[in-house]
Amino acid sequence: MATASSSVAQLIPWELSHTLSSSYEFWQSLPFSYVFIGHCLFCALAAPELRDRFLVHYMLTFLWGNGGGITTALLLMAPQYAKLAFFASNEIMASWTVCWWLVNYFPGDVFRNLLKRWYIKVFAKSCTALLRALLIVQRVDLGCKLYPGVAAAPLLLGTLAGCGGRLIADAMLYGWQAMPGSAELTSPGFVSRSAAMAAVTYHVLGHVLQLLPLSAAAGLVVTALMLHSFATEITGRPLDFTAPVADLLHILTRVPSPSTLATVVATSSQKAVTDASTKSRAQAKTPNKTPEKAATPSKTPPTKTKQSKVGASPSKGDTSAVPADNIAASVGLAEQQENNSSKAGSAAADKKTKANLVQTAADADGSLAITRQRRSTRRLTAA
Repeated sequence: MATASSSVAQLIPWELSHTLSSSYEFWQSLPFSYVFIGHCLFCALAAPELRDRFLVHYMLTFLWGNGGGITTALLLMAPQYAKLAFFASNEIMASWTVCWWLVNYFPGDVFRNLLKRWYIKVFAKSCTALLRALLIVQRVDLGCKLYPGVAAAPLLLGTLAGCGGRLIADAMLYGWQAMPGSAELTSPGFVSRSAAMAAVTYHVLGHVLQLLPLSAAAGLVVTALMLHSFATEITGRPLDFTAPVADLLHILTRVPSPSTLATVVATSSQKAVTDASTKSRAQAKTPNKTPEKAATPSKTPPTKTKQSKVGASPSKGDTSAVPADNIAASVGLAEQQENNSSKAGSAAADKKTKANLVQTAADADGSLAITRQRRSTRRLTAA
């Protein structure tokens, strides 16, 4: 195995290895302070819907940008090799706090609007991509150093270094019910896939097969991630080069892709909704004949309404003799007839009362006229 890999390594041009090594040295030579400030400005743009809860937004954006280093440092528990970001130096927290405030709470959103310009955003995002790529390489080297011969250590540490911040941010967004889409663990995307691919590529090429020097393998990984960051911001497209590799692995391993499962579930649920709506429309168009028969007026005279009620009730021995809908309709019709008859009776009573009142008034007028006539007769007699 070692002989085969060494023979293959001799086929790689020396110029290519030297160029990749030089590129890695160039990326490392950039001043950390300026790169970290650009990284802080880009990370502070995240989750604008949570700016009204400043402490949540402060912690969320910080962990989103630095969660990979924090997660791997906690796993290693070796501060002499990997320090926590907020304990590394005073410069880290001071720079982050100032950049976070400028982006989110500076009057007029001046810095937020400036970061929306494409050339400034390209610079800020490239700073984040650079720190992420360098951290992946560093954690792979540290895993190989602390756990020699264990392949899981460098691969897990390198992958978490590149996507740990996203995993923590998803958990916090889910807890605050502000998740914009699916979580990274639910449906792995470019963040986790690119981190895993970078860790595997660097570990295999530099540590396992030794096809390239470590500096050249690191230069290959960091340069590829930096070029992808530049290209995505300039073109405005995702340019996910990890998707074909992921699709091939799903086909070979027969492990279903989460996106495929989500599509199948969405299609089946949409079909179920369509079938249900079609069935409800068909039932709405089909007339229900039972209420029409029940609504037919009964031929039983109104005076025998109570007998109809008694006759409409089925016996205890045969509960299915009369349909429940017909019984309810008959009872309702009988009650309506009773109401009509009671209304007619009350109208007749009112009419009779009015006639009595008129007659009483007439009698009173007649008696008053007789009384007046008698009084006039008495006056004439007295005169």
